[in-house]
Amino acid sequence: MKRYDLMAVALQGEQGKPDPALVIQADGFDGLSARTVPPFTGISVDAPLIRIGIKPTSATRPTRPCRINIERPQTPPCIKIGPVIGWLGNSAMLAVILMRRSQCYHDRNVP
Repeated sequence: MKRYDLMAVALQGEQGKPDPALVIQADGFDGLSARTVPPFTGISVDAPLIRIGIKPTSATRPTRPCRINIERPQTPPCIKIGPVIGWLGNSAMLAVILMRRSQCYHDRNVP
């Protein structure tokens, strides 16, 4: 599993249903027992600064349009992370990078 892979991840409970999530943790931390992933949502909210829209393609694999919840990353243990199910295209990856950087900048400059 590498950064920006789309994975099947069970985020809720012991028997949680696997849902798509995006690996955002740097590859240099691959020896850790958990990965940082923001989950996907099918709820359509007009929030372009915190949710990135993903259209279904053969690479991304969702069956319907969805959004990546960049504002709610979670760190599940690797045993709850399934196989790679897809990957983001370059434009979506760039949007994730820019959005995360702007959030980090904003968090440091809030009084």
